[in-house]
Amino acid sequence: MTQPRPGGSSRTGRLPWRRVGYAEVRLLNGDVLVVEGALEEVEGKLSDAARSGQSRLAWFTERGVDAPVGVNPAHVATLKAAEISD
Repeated sequence: MTQPRPGGSSRTGRLPWRRVGYAEVRLLNGDVLVVEGALEEVEGKLSDAARSGQSRLAWFTERGVDAPVGVNPAHVATLKAAEISD
């Protein structure tokens, strides 16, 4: 967990009371993405995308990149909570 800076923000620029969880999404090809969101939230987005149609992506913010990444739920092999130390 990051330490708050003077003025109320952390090193990441997030507010100290907004703790962000991360999840590790491992794809069938072996690639691993660490995305923002609690495990249940990430699972929910993947499930929603899977039910919405074959070509639907679940959108996340990748850790360290702060850019959106779309994940095809059919390509996910495993999902687990990521252990992050900032």
